[in-house]
Amino acid sequence: MKLHGQLIQGYRVDSGLSTRDMRFPQGTLRTQEPFFAALGFSFEEYFGGRHVWGSLNMDLQTLAYRQKESHWFLKNVNWTPLQPAENFFITRCSVMFGSNTYKAVWYNPDPATKPNHFQYPTVIQFIAERIPDIKYGDVFDAEVPDECIETWSHDGQRPEDPNLKPWL
Repeated sequence: MKLHGQLIQGYRVDSGLSTRDMRFPQGTLRTQEPFFAALGFSFEEYFGGRHVWGSLNMDLQTLAYRQKESHWFLKNVNWTPLQPAENFFITRCSVMFGSNTYKAVWYNPDPATKPNHFQYPTVIQFIAERIPDIKYGDVFDAEVPDECIETWSHDGQRPEDPNLKPWL
């Protein structure tokens, strides 16, 4: 399924650049890497070191989604003593920007086990190879296998604060 959306700023905890949550100065992705690798998925091996240690947050604006299947399901990952174990869905995909296509994964912390940093229902996260010149506000596309995602129309209304639970 081809997805089309706008790059928006997320919480910046994946990259370690958050100014609101200082618990993971090296970034959550770098912290998760050895735990993911032990369960069969390594960002380093998948991307050959050509990825960014941060997520691309795509706002689908009028579409919400749910994960149907994934290529990797990492269960009960106890990657930090600061919060409970989480499940993660990792799905092979590609991201397109300009005239180029980049290797990517759909990175989806399981909403049922995610303790904080909640996303709007229209925001989907990708980890990708470095994309030169992409910036917040740019529009880009992603190709996710049809069997892995279901989408539906969303009215686009957003609450003032997407965090339904405190995240610190």
